[in-house]
Amino acid sequence: MSDQHQASASVSAARALPQLGAWVPGYVLRIAYAVTAAIAALLQFPLGSWLYLALLVALVGALRPRTLAPWFFLAMTGLSMLWAPPNTHSAAFFALLALGHLTHVFAARMLAVPARARLQLRSLARPLLHFAVIQATTQLLAVLVAVLLPGSSGASAVPLIGVIAALALLALAFVLITPLLRHERRDERR
Repeated sequence: MSDQHQASASVSAARALPQLGAWVPGYVLRIAYAVTAAIAALLQFPLGSWLYLALLVALVGALRPRTLAPWFFLAMTGLSMLWAPPNTHSAAFFALLALGHLTHVFAARMLAVPARARLQLRSLARPLLHFAVIQATTQLLAVLVAVLLPGSSGASAVPLIGVIAALALLALAFVLITPLLRHERRDERR
């Protein structure tokens, strides 16, 4: 083979694109976020100004994911679940547990994937597996709380359990992040 043929073969090989596998446009994440957020809002908020505000915030979050709108929507939904006495015997309660988490998964992925990018479906496998594992344990815990607590709905202790769980999560995050921060400081000193 001549030098000219080898050079053209190496240029062709350098321009070859990697195989992506199955993919969808990046804006599919925004659509998925908007749909899950809208369903969560319709389940949680009564018809009126709070529902319209939640839907507007969800829409802004889908269009502008780098704003605080997706996180504000999640905070609105979570706080409204604490204000209204939860009915742990309704399907809406369990659906909101899953939808809130799924909305968070999509909101986090929207930050990493631009709307015009190609999103490999394979890249969603791990986050969705985490979602499934966390939801299995969360839903089981919610059923246990609903069954074991006195009263018709178990509503008296659910907000307290939520606050305790949030504090435990903050403590866990502190325990996990502190060594990383110490490691960064050591690297800066060198």
